[in-house]
Amino acid sequence: MEFEDRFNAIVHIYDNIETVLNNLPEAIPAPVKNTLKKAILDDKELKALIDGIKNRRAPRFLLIGNSGHGKSSLINAILGYYHAPVSAVAVGTKTNEQYDIFENGKTVYSILDSRGINESAGKEEEAEEQLLLAMKNFTPDCAIYVHKAKERSGMREEIAFLKNVREKYQAQNKAELPIIIVLTQCDELEPASKKEPASYPPRKLDYIHEAEKAAREIAKTCELEVKDVIVTSSLMEYSYSNEELDTMSASEVKNLSIETDGRYNIEELKQLLFDSIAAMEAQMGLVAGNRVVNQLRKIAEKLTYIFAGIAGTVALTPIPVSDMFILMALEGVLVMLISMLSGRELSYKAAIEYVAGAGGIGAVGFGLKMGAQQAVKFANVLFPGSGSGISAAIATAGMKMIGKTATEYYLAYTK
Repeated sequence: MEFEDRFNAIVHIYDNIETVLNNLPEAIPAPVKNTLKKAILDDKELKALIDGIKNRRAPRFLLIGNSGHGKSSLINAILGYYHAPVSAVAVGTKTNEQYDIFENGKTVYSILDSRGINESAGKEEEAEEQLLLAMKNFTPDCAIYVHKAKERSGMREEIAFLKNVREKYQAQNKAELPIIIVLTQCDELEPASKKEPASYPPRKLDYIHEAEKAAREIAKTCELEVKDVIVTSSLMEYSYSNEELDTMSASEVKNLSIETDGRYNIEELKQLLFDSIAAMEAQMGLVAGNRVVNQLRKIAEKLTYIFAGIAGTVALTPIPVSDMFILMALEGVLVMLISMLSGRELSYKAAIEYVAGAGGIGAVGFGLKMGAQQAVKFANVLFPGSGSGISAAIATAGMKMIGKTATEYYLAYTK
Protein backbone atom coordinates (compact mmCIF):
# COMPACT_ATOMS: atom_id res chain seq x y z
CA MET A 1 0.00 0.00 0.00
CA GLU A 2 1.45 3.38 -1.04
CA PHE A 3 1.80 6.16 1.52
CA GLU A 4 -1.03 8.13 -0.09
CA ASP A 5 -3.28 5.06 0.21
CA ARG A 6 -2.35 4.60 3.86
CA PHE A 7 -3.30 8.16 4.72
CA ASN A 8 -6.51 7.94 2.69
CA ALA A 9 -7.47 4.78 4.61
CA ILE A 10 -6.98 6.57 7.95
CA VAL A 11 -9.11 9.51 6.80
CA HIS A 12 -11.78 7.06 5.58
CA ILE A 13 -11.97 5.42 9.02
CA TYR A 14 -12.28 8.78 10.75
CA ASP A 15 -14.87 10.17 8.33
CA ASN A 16 -16.91 6.98 8.62
CA ILE A 17 -16.41 6.37 12.34
CA GLU A 18 -20.17 6.19 12.89
CA THR A 19 -20.42 3.29 10.43
CA VAL A 20 -17.41 1.61 12.01
CA LEU A 21 -18.94 1.88 15.49
CA ASN A 22 -22.39 0.78 14.35
CA ASN A 23 -20.79 -2.43 13.12
CA LEU A 24 -19.47 -3.21 16.59
CA PRO A 25 -21.02 -6.26 18.31
CA GLU A 26 -24.68 -5.87 19.29
CA ALA A 27 -23.70 -6.63 22.88
CA ILE A 28 -22.31 -3.11 23.09
CA PRO A 29 -25.27 -0.81 23.93
CA ALA A 30 -26.13 2.08 21.61
CA PRO A 31 -25.43 4.72 24.33
CA VAL A 32 -21.91 3.30 24.68
CA LYS A 33 -21.37 3.55 20.92
CA ASN A 34 -22.60 7.14 20.95
CA THR A 35 -20.25 8.01 23.81
CA LEU A 36 -17.36 6.46 21.92
CA LYS A 37 -18.25 8.34 18.73
CA LYS A 38 -18.45 11.65 20.62
CA ALA A 39 -15.14 11.01 22.40
CA ILE A 40 -13.36 10.42 19.10
CA LEU A 41 -14.93 13.18 17.01
CA ASP A 42 -14.79 15.84 19.75
CA ASP A 43 -11.08 15.42 20.41
CA LYS A 44 -9.41 18.56 19.03
CA GLU A 45 -5.90 17.06 18.73
CA LEU A 46 -7.15 14.07 16.77
CA LYS A 47 -9.16 16.34 14.49
CA ALA A 48 -6.08 18.52 13.89
CA LEU A 49 -4.03 15.44 12.96
CA ILE A 50 -6.73 14.13 10.60
CA ASP A 51 -7.15 17.57 9.03
CA GLY A 52 -3.39 17.67 8.49
CA ILE A 53 -3.55 14.31 6.73
CA LYS A 54 -6.57 15.38 4.66
CA ASN A 55 -5.06 18.69 3.61
CA ARG A 56 -1.48 17.48 3.24
CA ARG A 57 0.59 19.49 0.84
CA ALA A 58 4.14 19.68 -0.36
CA PRO A 59 6.42 21.30 2.21
CA ARG A 60 7.84 24.66 1.16
CA PHE A 61 11.57 25.09 1.69
CA LEU A 62 13.68 28.20 1.31
CA LEU A 63 17.17 27.14 0.18
CA ILE A 64 19.98 29.63 0.59
CA GLY A 65 23.49 28.97 -0.66
CA ASN A 66 25.85 29.59 -3.53
CA SER A 67 25.89 27.49 -6.68
CA GLY A 68 28.14 24.46 -6.42
CA HIS A 69 27.47 23.88 -2.73
CA GLY A 70 25.21 20.91 -3.41
CA LYS A 71 21.62 22.16 -3.19
CA SER A 72 20.35 20.08 -6.13
CA SER A 73 22.27 17.02 -4.97
CA LEU A 74 20.77 17.43 -1.51
CA ILE A 75 17.24 17.31 -2.94
CA ASN A 76 18.16 14.21 -4.97
CA ALA A 77 19.55 12.51 -1.88
CA ILE A 78 16.37 13.18 0.08
CA LEU A 79 14.24 11.88 -2.80
CA GLY A 80 16.46 8.80 -3.02
CA TYR A 81 17.19 8.98 -6.73
CA TYR A 82 18.51 11.36 -9.37
CA HIS A 83 15.86 13.88 -10.32
CA ALA A 84 16.19 15.53 -13.70
CA PRO A 85 16.37 19.34 -13.56
CA VAL A 86 13.01 21.10 -13.88
CA SER A 87 12.12 24.52 -15.15
CA ALA A 88 11.32 27.32 -12.73
CA VAL A 89 7.58 27.66 -12.10
CA ALA A 90 8.08 31.29 -11.08
CA VAL A 91 11.05 33.60 -11.49
CA GLY A 92 11.12 36.44 -8.98
CA THR A 93 14.47 38.02 -9.79
CA LYS A 94 17.85 37.01 -11.10
CA THR A 95 18.60 35.90 -7.55
CA ASN A 96 15.49 33.94 -6.46
CA GLU A 97 13.72 31.17 -8.32
CA GLN A 98 10.81 28.97 -7.25
CA TYR A 99 10.76 25.32 -8.25
CA ASP A 100 8.33 22.48 -7.81
CA ILE A 101 9.68 18.94 -7.65
CA PHE A 102 7.18 16.45 -9.05
CA GLU A 103 6.78 12.72 -8.59
CA ASN A 104 3.94 10.71 -10.13
CA GLY A 105 2.22 13.92 -11.14
CA LYS A 106 2.23 15.35 -7.60
CA THR A 107 4.39 18.03 -6.05
CA VAL A 108 6.63 16.59 -3.32
CA TYR A 109 8.64 19.77 -2.70
CA SER A 110 8.19 23.45 -3.39
CA ILE A 111 11.52 25.22 -3.28
CA LEU A 112 12.47 28.87 -3.26
CA ASP A 113 16.10 28.82 -4.33
CA SER A 114 18.00 31.91 -3.22
CA ARG A 115 21.65 32.07 -4.08
CA GLY A 116 24.14 33.38 -1.56
CA ILE A 117 24.79 37.07 -1.22
CA ASN A 118 28.08 36.63 -3.11
CA GLU A 119 26.03 35.80 -6.22
CA SER A 120 23.25 38.32 -5.64
CA ALA A 121 22.57 40.96 -8.24
CA GLY A 122 23.11 44.48 -6.96
CA LYS A 123 23.68 45.55 -3.37
CA GLU A 124 23.03 43.44 -0.29
CA GLU A 125 20.07 45.68 0.61
CA GLU A 126 18.51 45.03 -2.79
CA ALA A 127 19.06 41.27 -2.47
CA GLU A 128 17.44 41.33 0.98
CA GLU A 129 14.43 43.28 -0.29
CA GLN A 130 13.98 40.96 -3.27
CA LEU A 131 14.20 37.87 -1.10
CA LEU A 132 11.71 39.20 1.44
CA LEU A 133 9.20 39.91 -1.32
CA ALA A 134 9.65 36.41 -2.74
CA MET A 135 9.29 34.86 0.73
CA LYS A 136 6.09 36.78 1.40
CA ASN A 137 4.49 35.17 -1.65
CA PHE A 138 6.07 31.78 -1.04
CA THR A 139 5.50 31.48 2.76
CA PRO A 140 8.24 28.90 3.47
CA ASP A 141 7.80 26.26 6.18
CA CYS A 142 11.52 26.13 6.85
CA ALA A 143 14.77 27.74 5.67
CA ILE A 144 17.78 25.57 4.81
CA TYR A 145 21.15 27.24 4.62
CA VAL A 146 23.48 25.09 2.49
CA HIS A 147 27.27 25.38 2.65
CA LYS A 148 30.17 23.06 1.87
CA ALA A 149 31.49 21.27 4.92
CA LYS A 150 35.13 21.84 3.98
CA GLU A 151 34.79 25.58 3.39
CA ARG A 152 34.36 28.50 5.79
CA SER A 153 34.65 31.45 3.38
CA GLY A 154 31.51 33.51 3.10
CA MET A 155 29.66 31.63 5.83
CA ARG A 156 29.71 34.39 8.43
CA GLU A 157 28.43 37.02 5.98
CA GLU A 158 25.69 34.75 4.67
CA ILE A 159 24.52 33.72 8.14
CA ALA A 160 24.38 37.38 9.19
CA PHE A 161 22.39 38.10 6.01
CA LEU A 162 20.01 35.21 6.79
CA LYS A 163 19.53 36.46 10.35
CA ASN A 164 18.45 39.88 9.13
CA VAL A 165 16.11 38.37 6.55
CA ARG A 166 14.51 36.03 9.10
CA GLU A 167 13.94 38.85 11.62
CA LYS A 168 12.32 41.12 9.04
CA TYR A 169 10.24 38.31 7.54
CA GLN A 170 8.87 37.29 10.93
CA ALA A 171 8.12 40.88 11.89
CA GLN A 172 6.40 41.71 8.60
CA ASN A 173 4.41 38.49 8.23
CA LYS A 174 3.85 37.43 11.86
CA ALA A 175 5.13 33.98 10.97
CA GLU A 176 7.88 31.83 12.43
CA LEU A 177 10.70 30.65 10.18
CA PRO A 178 12.82 27.78 11.55
CA ILE A 179 16.34 27.55 10.11
CA ILE A 180 18.53 24.48 9.59
CA ILE A 181 22.19 24.74 8.63
CA VAL A 182 23.15 21.87 6.30
CA LEU A 183 26.85 21.34 5.63
CA THR A 184 27.16 19.36 2.41
CA GLN A 185 29.72 17.21 0.61
CA CYS A 186 31.34 15.87 3.77
CA ASP A 187 32.60 12.97 1.60
CA GLU A 188 35.19 15.45 0.28
CA LEU A 189 36.73 15.90 3.72
CA GLU A 190 40.04 14.09 4.25
CA PRO A 191 40.62 11.33 3.46
CA ALA A 192 38.54 12.11 0.34
CA SER A 193 39.05 8.59 -1.02
CA LYS A 194 36.72 7.21 1.68
CA LYS A 195 33.30 7.89 0.16
CA GLU A 196 31.00 5.40 1.85
CA PRO A 197 29.93 6.29 5.41
CA ALA A 198 30.59 2.79 6.72
CA SER A 199 34.26 3.23 5.80
CA TYR A 200 34.72 6.69 7.31
CA PRO A 201 37.87 6.51 9.48
CA PRO A 202 38.11 8.37 12.81
CA ARG A 203 40.09 11.18 11.18
CA LYS A 204 37.25 11.93 8.74
CA LEU A 205 34.67 11.79 11.53
CA ASP A 206 36.78 14.25 13.50
CA TYR A 207 36.76 16.67 10.54
CA ILE A 208 32.98 16.28 10.30
CA HIS A 209 32.63 17.12 13.98
CA GLU A 210 34.93 20.13 13.59
CA ALA A 211 32.91 21.45 10.64
CA GLU A 212 29.68 21.16 12.62
CA LYS A 213 31.21 22.83 15.66
CA ALA A 214 32.57 25.71 13.57
CA ALA A 215 29.16 26.35 11.97
CA ARG A 216 27.49 26.36 15.38
CA GLU A 217 30.02 28.87 16.66
CA ILE A 218 29.49 31.18 13.69
CA ALA A 219 25.71 31.01 14.11
CA LYS A 220 26.11 31.75 17.82
CA THR A 221 28.43 34.68 17.13
CA CYS A 222 25.92 36.09 14.63
CA GLU A 223 23.13 35.49 17.18
CA LEU A 224 21.23 33.33 14.72
CA GLU A 225 18.99 30.81 16.45
CA VAL A 226 18.85 27.60 14.44
CA LYS A 227 16.94 24.35 14.83
CA ASP A 228 20.12 22.41 14.28
CA VAL A 229 23.33 22.04 12.31
CA ILE A 230 23.76 18.81 10.37
CA VAL A 231 26.65 17.56 8.21
CA THR A 232 25.65 15.54 5.16
CA SER A 233 26.83 13.84 2.02
CA SER A 234 24.49 13.52 -0.97
CA LEU A 235 26.78 11.31 -3.02
CA MET A 236 24.90 8.92 -5.33
CA GLU A 237 26.80 7.59 -8.35
CA TYR A 238 25.33 5.61 -11.23
CA SER A 239 26.94 3.91 -14.20
CA TYR A 240 25.47 6.72 -16.32
CA SER A 241 26.43 10.36 -16.68
CA ASN A 242 24.08 13.12 -15.54
CA GLU A 243 23.44 13.94 -19.20
CA GLU A 244 22.29 10.36 -19.81
CA LEU A 245 20.19 10.36 -16.64
CA ASP A 246 18.47 13.55 -17.81
CA THR A 247 17.07 11.67 -20.82
CA MET A 248 15.45 8.97 -18.63
CA SER A 249 12.04 9.04 -17.00
CA ALA A 250 11.72 9.15 -13.22
CA SER A 251 10.55 5.53 -13.13
CA GLU A 252 13.57 4.44 -15.19
CA VAL A 253 15.97 6.24 -12.88
CA LYS A 254 14.29 4.74 -9.80
CA ASN A 255 14.92 1.25 -11.11
CA LEU A 256 18.63 1.89 -11.61
CA SER A 257 21.10 0.57 -9.08
CA ILE A 258 23.18 3.16 -7.27
CA GLU A 259 26.77 2.04 -7.78
CA THR A 260 28.17 4.18 -4.98
CA ASP A 261 25.81 5.24 -2.21
CA GLY A 262 27.69 7.74 -0.10
CA ARG A 263 24.68 9.41 1.49
CA TYR A 264 25.38 10.46 5.05
CA ASN A 265 22.88 11.77 7.62
CA ILE A 266 20.11 12.07 5.02
CA GLU A 267 17.54 10.12 7.04
CA GLU A 268 18.47 12.23 10.06
CA LEU A 269 17.93 15.35 7.96
CA LYS A 270 14.46 14.12 6.94
CA GLN A 271 13.56 13.68 10.59
CA LEU A 272 14.92 17.12 11.41
CA LEU A 273 12.83 18.67 8.64
CA PHE A 274 9.72 16.87 9.92
CA ASP A 275 10.34 18.07 13.46
CA SER A 276 11.07 21.65 12.36
CA ILE A 277 7.92 22.17 10.30
CA ALA A 278 5.05 23.59 12.36
CA ALA A 279 2.22 23.16 9.84
CA MET A 280 0.65 19.72 10.24
CA GLU A 281 -0.42 19.56 6.58
CA ALA A 282 3.20 20.17 5.49
CA GLN A 283 4.47 17.51 7.91
CA MET A 284 2.06 14.96 6.46
CA GLY A 285 2.96 16.04 2.93
CA LEU A 286 6.64 15.48 3.68
CA VAL A 287 5.91 11.97 4.96
CA ALA A 288 3.58 10.97 2.13
CA GLY A 289 5.50 12.53 -0.74
CA ASN A 290 8.92 11.35 0.35
CA ARG A 291 8.08 8.02 1.97
CA VAL A 292 9.59 9.05 5.28
CA VAL A 293 9.17 5.72 7.06
CA ASN A 294 10.78 6.85 10.31
CA GLN A 295 8.11 9.49 10.81
CA LEU A 296 5.29 6.96 10.69
CA ARG A 297 6.35 6.04 14.21
CA LYS A 298 5.92 9.64 15.30
CA ILE A 299 2.41 9.67 13.85
CA ALA A 300 1.64 6.39 15.65
CA GLU A 301 2.99 7.87 18.89
CA LYS A 302 0.82 10.94 18.36
CA LEU A 303 -2.27 8.77 17.82
CA THR A 304 -1.42 6.77 20.95
CA TYR A 305 -1.04 9.97 23.00
CA ILE A 306 -4.38 11.28 21.74
CA PHE A 307 -6.25 8.03 22.37
CA ALA A 308 -4.67 7.71 25.83
CA GLY A 309 -6.10 11.12 26.66
CA ILE A 310 -9.54 10.09 25.40
CA ALA A 311 -9.34 6.87 27.43
CA GLY A 312 -8.46 8.77 30.59
CA THR A 313 -11.43 11.10 30.12
CA VAL A 314 -13.84 8.22 29.50
CA ALA A 315 -12.57 6.33 32.55
CA LEU A 316 -13.32 9.28 34.85
CA THR A 317 -16.98 8.30 34.83
CA PRO A 318 -17.82 7.12 38.39
CA ILE A 319 -20.10 4.25 37.37
CA PRO A 320 -18.38 0.81 37.51
CA VAL A 321 -18.29 -1.28 34.30
CA SER A 322 -19.95 1.42 32.14
CA ASP A 323 -16.74 2.31 30.29
CA MET A 324 -15.29 -1.17 29.77
CA PHE A 325 -16.75 -1.62 26.29
CA ILE A 326 -15.82 1.96 25.36
CA LEU A 327 -12.18 1.48 26.29
CA MET A 328 -11.98 -1.86 24.52
CA ALA A 329 -13.48 -0.35 21.37
CA LEU A 330 -11.14 2.65 21.61
CA GLU A 331 -8.13 0.35 21.74
CA GLY A 332 -9.47 -1.51 18.71
CA VAL A 333 -9.84 1.70 16.69
CA LEU A 334 -6.31 2.80 17.68
CA VAL A 335 -4.85 -0.52 16.53
CA MET A 336 -6.76 -0.23 13.24
CA LEU A 337 -5.29 3.22 12.60
CA ILE A 338 -1.73 2.15 13.44
CA SER A 339 -2.04 -0.89 11.19
CA MET A 340 -3.11 1.42 8.35
CA LEU A 341 0.14 3.36 8.78
CA SER A 342 2.03 0.15 8.08
CA GLY A 343 0.05 -0.41 4.88
CA ARG A 344 -2.00 -3.33 6.21
CA GLU A 345 -5.75 -3.72 6.06
CA LEU A 346 -7.05 -4.72 9.50
CA SER A 347 -10.67 -5.41 10.39
CA TYR A 348 -12.14 -4.35 13.70
CA LYS A 349 -12.47 -8.01 14.71
CA ALA A 350 -8.77 -8.59 14.03
CA ALA A 351 -7.91 -5.42 15.94
CA ILE A 352 -9.87 -6.57 19.00
CA GLU A 353 -8.18 -9.96 18.83
CA TYR A 354 -4.85 -8.15 18.82
CA VAL A 355 -5.94 -6.02 21.79
CA ALA A 356 -6.95 -9.11 23.76
CA GLY A 357 -3.60 -10.73 23.09
CA ALA A 358 -1.59 -7.61 23.86
CA GLY A 359 -3.43 -7.11 27.16
CA GLY A 360 -1.90 -10.23 28.63
CA ILE A 361 -2.02 -13.93 27.84
CA GLY A 362 -5.02 -13.89 25.55
CA ALA A 363 -8.45 -12.73 26.69
CA VAL A 364 -7.72 -13.71 30.30
CA GLY A 365 -4.95 -11.13 30.54
CA PHE A 366 -7.17 -8.51 28.93
CA GLY A 367 -9.98 -9.35 31.37
CA LEU A 368 -7.65 -9.02 34.33
CA LYS A 369 -6.47 -5.65 33.09
CA MET A 370 -10.05 -4.42 32.71
CA GLY A 371 -11.05 -5.97 36.00
CA ALA A 372 -8.28 -4.15 37.85
CA GLN A 373 -9.27 -0.89 36.25
CA GLN A 374 -12.96 -1.34 37.10
CA ALA A 375 -12.36 -2.53 40.64
CA VAL A 376 -10.81 0.73 41.75
CA LYS A 377 -14.01 2.53 40.89
CA PHE A 378 -15.68 0.93 43.87
CA ALA A 379 -13.36 3.10 45.98
CA ASN A 380 -15.80 5.87 45.13
CA VAL A 381 -18.17 4.38 47.69
CA LEU A 382 -15.78 5.34 50.50
CA PHE A 383 -13.86 8.17 48.85
CA PRO A 384 -15.95 9.84 46.13
CA GLY A 385 -13.93 10.52 43.02
CA SER A 386 -10.77 8.75 44.15
CA GLY A 387 -11.54 5.47 42.39
CA SER A 388 -12.31 7.19 39.10
CA GLY A 389 -9.00 9.03 39.22
CA ILE A 390 -7.13 5.78 39.70
CA SER A 391 -9.23 4.19 36.94
CA ALA A 392 -8.37 7.02 34.55
CA ALA A 393 -4.66 6.55 35.22
CA ILE A 394 -4.93 2.81 34.56
CA ALA A 395 -6.97 3.37 31.39
CA THR A 396 -4.43 5.89 30.11
CA ALA A 397 -1.51 3.56 30.83
CA GLY A 398 -3.33 0.64 29.21
CA MET A 399 -3.98 2.62 26.03
CA LYS A 400 -0.33 3.70 25.89
CA MET A 401 0.73 0.08 26.23
CA ILE A 402 -1.58 -1.05 23.42
CA GLY A 403 -0.37 1.78 21.17
CA LYS A 404 3.27 1.05 21.87
CA THR A 405 3.00 -2.68 21.25
CA ALA A 406 0.95 -2.10 18.07
CA THR A 407 3.54 0.38 16.82
CA GLU A 408 6.36 -2.10 17.42
CA TYR A 409 4.41 -4.94 15.83
CA TYR A 410 3.07 -3.20 12.72
CA LEU A 411 5.81 -0.65 12.00
CA ALA A 412 8.90 -2.72 12.82
CA TYR A 413 9.59 -3.61 9.20
CA THR A 414 7.48 -1.06 7.36
CA LYS A 415 8.75 0.16 3.98
